[in-house]
Amino acid sequence: LERALEANPIHIPSLLMQAEMAINSEAYDVAEERIRLAQSVNPKHPLSWAYQAVIDNLAKADADAFATSREQGLEIWAKNPEVDHVIGRVLSRNYRFQEGAERQRASLEMAPNYLPAKLQLANDLMRLGDEDGAFALADEVGEADPYNVLAFNLTKLREEIAGFQTLQSADFTIRMPANEAEIYGDRAMELLTEAKQVLGAKYGLELDHPVLVEFFPSQQDFAIRTFGNLGGGGILGACFGTVVTMNSPGGLAHARNNWEATLWHEFCHVVTLSVTHNKMPRWLSEGISVYEEMQRNPAWGQRMTPNYRRMILEEDAITPISELSSAFIAPESGEHLMFAYYQSMLVVEYLIENFGMENFQKILTDLGEGVLINEAIASHTKDLTPLEAAFDEHVIDLAENLAPGVDWTRPSPDEIDPKDSLAVEVFAKANRKNLWAWQTHTLQLLAQEKWDEAIAAADHYISLYPENTESGGGYLLKARAYHAKNDRRKEIETLRQLASLSAEAYTVYTKLLDLELENSEWNELLTTTNRTTAINPFLKHAHYCQGCAHEAREENNEAVLSFEKLLSLKPVNPSEVRFRLARLLKPEDAERSKRYLLDSLAEAPRYRDAHALLLSFHEKVSPETPKSAPAPSPEPSPPAPDKPSEPAPPQ
Repeated sequence: LERALEANPIHIPSLLMQAEMAINSEAYDVAEERIRLAQSVNPKHPLSWAYQAVIDNLAKADADAFATSREQGLEIWAKNPEVDHVIGRVLSRNYRFQEGAERQRASLEMAPNYLPAKLQLANDLMRLGDEDGAFALADEVGEADPYNVLAFNLTKLREEIAGFQTLQSADFTIRMPANEAEIYGDRAMELLTEAKQVLGAKYGLELDHPVLVEFFPSQQDFAIRTFGNLGGGGILGACFGTVVTMNSPGGLAHARNNWEATLWHEFCHVVTLSVTHNKMPRWLSEGISVYEEMQRNPAWGQRMTPNYRRMILEEDAITPISELSSAFIAPESGEHLMFAYYQSMLVVEYLIENFGMENFQKILTDLGEGVLINEAIASHTKDLTPLEAAFDEHVIDLAENLAPGVDWTRPSPDEIDPKDSLAVEVFAKANRKNLWAWQTHTLQLLAQEKWDEAIAAADHYISLYPENTESGGGYLLKARAYHAKNDRRKEIETLRQLASLSAEAYTVYTKLLDLELENSEWNELLTTTNRTTAINPFLKHAHYCQGCAHEAREENNEAVLSFEKLLSLKPVNPSEVRFRLARLLKPEDAERSKRYLLDSLAEAPRYRDAHALLLSFHEKVSPETPKSAPAPSPEPSPPAPDKPSEPAPPQ
């Protein structure tokens, strides 16, 4: 684009492309400057007025100006379908899907066979939850243009969704593959119901129809449903108002991300987009969602990190509040994108803590009524210029107070050879606040198998930065030393400290599963299984541990549910699982109990405990045989198998 404008600085298509990019970044002044330059060449260019109409809507909330600009765009050709199509496409790009759909319909009234408008309307309807209408339009586009890839993708998506199972409540319609619905469908519904109760009441949400939530195990299907085409790698979920799309925890996010936190985050978008009628900047919606994650669970969301500290204090990475949406459009890196989420959360937190929740809610109300974001904030807090200055000071203070007193510098190899353990030890003891030195010293003590010294060094390392949950943090290093000493109690305590701080410490959770099961620590084991399945609901061992914990706590219904989910995952020990189910069900449902028991014996005919349970179904008390008469001693039952290997994501 830059090369095109170097060759021809007044090339209208390039100028209008720049204008659209600026609109999407909420840089409306820049967009208008590009439009004026294009109109200096051709004052009647239809699309220049289409983009101006978009700005009149998004940046000025001026219905009269919007109508005037649109009329200017149609002056040369009153039936030009491209004008409304472009207006609607850019409005939809800015989450105004209802208004975007109206513009596509206006375009089709002028030219019923204008395929770009039909296809865009199909995508708008998908985001508004009218999938039948969207698929019908995709069929029309496909019939008119059999080589249209986007229309073809939508028809293939329809086939995929048709095979999904639907879970329905008064407030939610959840669709996902049937094999996944068996495993975590109930948890998804439970979490969404809680989110509506908590967030709906907090922000005054009123809905007249269920929210549609769809989980896709295929990244390609998720991308087509979400973006209309392929792409979007790394995106875990999306919300368009009352439609949420999720990458299944059995797909892209398998065993890597906390799907429960993501679902809570996306439903918060449902709330905020609904109460503002989609008239809010992206940064504000994202900031509220991250903020509400942390209100639900302090281990969710984002917090200050050493990298964020460096970006704030050394790279001047804070974006002005008035320009914050631009940080999401073209970030320098993935880390800069995540920092945009973090800064947005900090703005929300700052506004609520300094001006109160009531004033913050008034900002959202104003947005829904068409007030522009900067005006709404200034009306209920203070003028934006002093607000931004005060906020910048607040963020800098947060960065400076991350692990206060810690020396974050790393000495050069010329100063300290990191491979020389003696030099590192001397440097660490002389620089007790240097984080790098104590991490390196602890690692070297572990390598030398000096376990007690490593534990002492890890304790000091942790004291410098207790919130550190990274893989090289002190908690994991300390746990390694206790594991080597065979001190299981201390190892468990250390791992639990880390687990309480991080919602994505998956390897820590899986270690705790084994240790807590071995020690019969049932309450703690339930906590760990819940944390584990929030990342990977398909881990068989987690469901086995969960079932055992519920059974030990005499929570039979919950234990049955856990073991039945485990059976759906095809465990390596199906006979034991069915035996446990039979034992749990026998007091309340003898028929189901016997069915599971017979299946268990069919798989393991010499399972003595199962035979003993089967005999108990036929025992009859006689005068000669008291109830307390002991049964013949059975042979030992098969031992519980080793931890099953983690399954591949279901297809």
